[in-house]
Amino acid sequence: MMDREAPIPTQSSPLLSVLLGVLFSIGATFPAAILTACFYRFPVIMSGDVSIPEFIGTKGLGESLRLLPGIMLGISLTVFILGIRGWYVILALVGGIGGWLIHRSGTTNYRGVVRKNLFIAIVLGFVFALVSASMGTR
Repeated sequence: MMDREAPIPTQSSPLLSVLLGVLFSIGATFPAAILTACFYRFPVIMSGDVSIPEFIGTKGLGESLRLLPGIMLGISLTVFILGIRGWYVILALVGGIGGWLIHRSGTTNYRGVVRKNLFIAIVLGFVFALVSASMGTR
């Protein structure tokens, strides 16, 4: 007899949808904060507000490109610290509710669940970044 492989399931479970919503919503905060600093500003702990266009205007393009990895690390560290101070709980709760609502709406295939959870996570990440930027050090 030949061993037959079990077919790969194409349906998502509610637990997977909620878990994806939680993980994506927390993970999307880092690139959203960096993009917010690229176009607006973002508060960095122990450095004040960081605005990359303003930084390029004062330091020049060459110096800015050399210092950009440090700036991005500072922004990521700030996001991490803000997250463990309470934002991750809020983002995980809202992302999980979004994932559950996605599954309840009838989207049960993997691609649809991932795509919709990713969209919700990107929106939540930018809401987090803009709220954090508006509550900055200025």
